[in-house]
Amino acid sequence: MKMENIFFSICIPTYNRAKLLKNTLLAVAPQVDIFEKYCELIISDNASEDDTQEVVSEIQKKYNAVKYFRNSHNLGGRQNIWKVTTYSTGQYIWLLGDDDMPTPGAIEHILKVLQDAKTPENLKLLVLNSMKIREGFSKSSISWGESFAFHSLNEDSYFELGLEILNNFPIKELGFISALVFERESWLNSSYQNYPKKWMYAHLAPLVEIASSGNACYSPRICTLGLPSDQSWCLDRGVFSYCYEFPYCYQLAVINGFSEKKANKLLARMWWRTVQQYIKMLIFSDLYKPSIFEIKQYHKQFAYFWLIIFPIHYLFQVKLVAMVITQIVYFIKPKFLVPRKTIDFEV
Repeated sequence: MKMENIFFSICIPTYNRAKLLKNTLLAVAPQVDIFEKYCELIISDNASEDDTQEVVSEIQKKYNAVKYFRNSHNLGGRQNIWKVTTYSTGQYIWLLGDDDMPTPGAIEHILKVLQDAKTPENLKLLVLNSMKIREGFSKSSISWGESFAFHSLNEDSYFELGLEILNNFPIKELGFISALVFERESWLNSSYQNYPKKWMYAHLAPLVEIASSGNACYSPRICTLGLPSDQSWCLDRGVFSYCYEFPYCYQLAVINGFSEKKANKLLARMWWRTVQQYIKMLIFSDLYKPSIFEIKQYHKQFAYFWLIIFPIHYLFQVKLVAMVITQIVYFIKPKFLVPRKTIDFEV
């Protein structure tokens, strides 16, 4: 691949996170500046009410490649993610969270991977290694790749059928959007905007579609730090993710050429979390409105559905039993069943 004009777009959607955004920009803008001829840094402000605009303005005085766009009103988090990519002009886009931080030299590394002679011309998806930081910088987990790879990948790994990357990482972990680089044209032609609003990872279906259309690559160098921040927009979305979203994405992968046997094997790994989330659904049904028919659509091929979910569902149809179970749960208070306040990501 030969870089001509703008080749790589770093896209940051943001809303009311001026302090976090400033830290992210101070980490990424100098790196973009080195490759100003080939890179651009785009910020889409979702009508923030804090001093986001002033923060960006100060950064722009020093770095020419920073482009700032402000929505006239709050479009919702998901639409702002889409909006920022429509401003991009590069062949590849990196959707970087405003609360995540690129590591030193990350952009240079990404460009090298994209330009490497070994990199297929038809590369549609690049998955980057990352690390989540806890308690400031005093504690950190092992890298994302080490934590979640089903087998160790110690060097850049290429997948002729991009969907084969699903064999290496749980689809839930591919939900970390700051670890993903997409081919821009494929992204903009994806089904992103048709994704169900209640589901959390709107980019997962496009990821499946994009990976199915060409090659994918995983690079083990840590390029992103996931920093602690307000995650209330997604706190209890796991109910939808495990019961509907993840199996839907695996089904979509099968439709696009992935092995059904492999997809079922990968989905079955999540059986316990799925059961936990379904029980949460039942107990807080006024919030989540469970449907056994939808659950059956996605999970009927598994024994846990018939042996655990199906019987529990009908037990809860008996009001006295449901009341007793609910009271027991509230008394015991298992961590996975504690509901947490969630901010609507769509507003």
